Amino acid sequence: MVKTKWLPLKDISPITAALKKENKNAYYKFRDNEEVCINILKEFGLDESGHIINGHGSRCC
Repeated sequence: MVKTKWLPLKDISPITAALKKENKNAYYKFRDNEEVCINILKEFGLDESGHIINGHGSRCC
């Protein structure tokens, strides 16, 4: 088994940090748009009092 050596955040160079920057996809454009959220709720047969819960589960195996 190969062990990974994790470096403290302060030891990561600015170039490496720039390479690890997350590219934003369409989710970030639409998540705060009320009309889009209402349409998502309607697609699931819910009215405007419904809730959209974002998140992910941990990946296993």
